[in-house]
Amino acid sequence: MNVVHVVRGDFNPNSLNGVYKVIDSISKVLTSKNINVCVLSVSDSNNIYSPKEYRHVRVKESKALFFTTKEFRSFIDRQSVNTIYHFHSVFIPWFLPAMKYIKSKGCKHIVLTPHGQYVNEAMEKSLKKRIFFSFFDSKVIQNADVIHLIGKTELNNYIKNNNKNIKFIPNGCNIGNSKLQERDLIFSYLGRLEIKQKGLDLLVKAFGKYKKNGGIGVLYIAGNGPDKKVIEDLIKDENIEKYIVFKGVVYDDKKWDFLKESAFFLHPSLWDVVPTACMEAASCSVPLIITEETNLGEYVLKYQSGFIIN
Repeated sequence: MNVVHVVRGDFNPNSLNGVYKVIDSISKVLTSKNINVCVLSVSDSNNIYSPKEYRHVRVKESKALFFTTKEFRSFIDRQSVNTIYHFHSVFIPWFLPAMKYIKSKGCKHIVLTPHGQYVNEAMEKSLKKRIFFSFFDSKVIQNADVIHLIGKTELNNYIKNNNKNIKFIPNGCNIGNSKLQERDLIFSYLGRLEIKQKGLDLLVKAFGKYKKNGGIGVLYIAGNGPDKKVIEDLIKDENIEKYIVFKGVVYDDKKWDFLKESAFFLHPSLWDVVPTACMEAASCSVPLIITEETNLGEYVLKYQSGFIIN
């Protein structure tokens, strides 16, 4: 069996891009099952991540974004008709012609994973996305043989009205293998520093209220993103600067050390799919404090492994 993951951008799982991390994890597991895996990234970058477990092929992106390049089509021409093509993310102009070209070769195994980008909250906030969806992404969904959703909050009319073959498979993650133990009262957040989706303004205000009511814990924040300065200003407004530590971007051993020293892991997403960081924290025996929008609420309740907030 051959699987090709199709993704736009400078694919590298050692980045803040959660989609890249998911592709990397899936590829490693599939390779361990003796499945031939290739990641086909489309980007003008010359920096190519070279994994040991699977192939990574880079082709250039067309200057005309609604077309594929000869290099892309040549790659498809060399693949077996039984190859499974797994497209990741959405609102990418060349996805539609790419899928049509693959289908013209007789392939009937195209999977699309939107990674939460069609959720109602995201669509309602952007007229540009709704217009683009009407003209292009609705047809992308129609051309896919299977729609892979990660969480229940993703299922809506944008998807149901365009494809009936829908499968739910949540994300997985690597295991931290840390046993439950006594820890200092450290609350932590790991992820993209973006207020609109991740609800980090609510996190700061809630922690400010916690401190004003006598809370003795501290908050560690790891990651980077467009709203870091805004978050820093919110922290100053709450007068809680000395109780919050920014750890920057953490990878590999530093990431696991960060999670293992946490007493609680916080993730107040306003919309999401299944955040990998939440699962990684849980694998380190760290209780979660999360919103239902993480799609992990039922698991937290079933295994009594944290708290759900509204």
